[in-house]
Amino acid sequence: MKKNRILMLLVIIMAFLFAGFFGGAMSYTLLYMVLILPFISFLYLIYVYLRFRLYQEIDATIMVKGEEVKYRYVLSNEDFIFYKSLKIIFLPGYSQVVMDDFQEEVALLPGEKHERQGRLICLYRGEYKVGIDVIVIQDLLNLFALKVKRPSTISARVYPRIIKLNSLAALNFNEDAKNTPLFMGSKKERPDVDMRSYLPGDDLKIVNWKITAKYQELYVRPYTETPQERILIYFDVSRIAYLSEASIMMEDFLLETTLAILYYYARTQVATEVIYYTDSLQHVQIKSLEDFNFFYDTVALLKFNSKVHLGALMAESLRDFSNFRTVLAITADFDASLVSVTAGVTHVNTCIILLGKKEVDALLKIRVRLGKTKLIHLPIHDSIANVLEKSWDSLCV
Repeated sequence: MKKNRILMLLVIIMAFLFAGFFGGAMSYTLLYMVLILPFISFLYLIYVYLRFRLYQEIDATIMVKGEEVKYRYVLSNEDFIFYKSLKIIFLPGYSQVVMDDFQEEVALLPGEKHERQGRLICLYRGEYKVGIDVIVIQDLLNLFALKVKRPSTISARVYPRIIKLNSLAALNFNEDAKNTPLFMGSKKERPDVDMRSYLPGDDLKIVNWKITAKYQELYVRPYTETPQERILIYFDVSRIAYLSEASIMMEDFLLETTLAILYYYARTQVATEVIYYTDSLQHVQIKSLEDFNFFYDTVALLKFNSKVHLGALMAESLRDFSNFRTVLAITADFDASLVSVTAGVTHVNTCIILLGKKEVDALLKIRVRLGKTKLIHLPIHDSIANVLEKSWDSLCV
């Protein structure tokens, strides 16, 4: 385009020189034609800008991060003149469009349509625009260009992934972890030692038939409910001080790690409680997949803008942990206050899951400061399942 402008300027100068030296009707007619050409070309550009049509559609506006959905766009010339150049630029960053026969720049004859189909992949959770960002229109002489910003917008609502773990060995801190499965399930009942006579309404399953046969009277072994093991999880939703795209990546990674752990516990019928802080303290109990689904819908589009850091949150909500088997803190930012807070938690396993890029020396220093509190490092470019399915021994920092 720059070359064309320089060339056009030279032509105008030459036309002026020619008219000045030779004069006459022909030379001045040529001069006026040269002068009017850029103006006509610019008017053509404005006309195409007002008249071209773009249509976009996707199969679903609600999707899961990384899911492929069908995407289609149509550039249409519904006019009687030729459209010389329409350049397509997709929205960068948050989404990606994959097409086998994509043409970045197209020309359209009167009545012609340019249609392409492909796959749209959203890379981050949230609500944002997807598809074509800009159409660049050029004039006939390649002197001018107009950018049409988002001529036909599509909004997508993108939910985080749920990583399905086969095991959660990284959080099995028992000394005999190698010989016992991580979760035995929650035993709902255990038999009492004493027998008693059968009472109307007792389940026949608890009748002790040997004692009944011996004394010729129905005896039952009553059962009492065994307290269900529970896990307490602190979930850090404070602002992550990274660059914009890196911050979004870390937020997604932190949320998906938390969801992966909670989903595994829900599937294995281990009760969990989640504490996090948004505008106020949030305390959620998850005892079933139904509870998990409700929590998932609640935090799917959660904004990480809490002003309360994890250490302060744990200090504020600290309580009796005797009913919990494990206390987890999931964060991307190691706060020194975590050391003093976790030191006050006794008689239960405590663990900090630290996400993001950390040097080995820094991790070793953190590990020393934490003392008995376990530390699991989860690099952002590593697989969540790859780390959490490994045994605790293999992850020791």
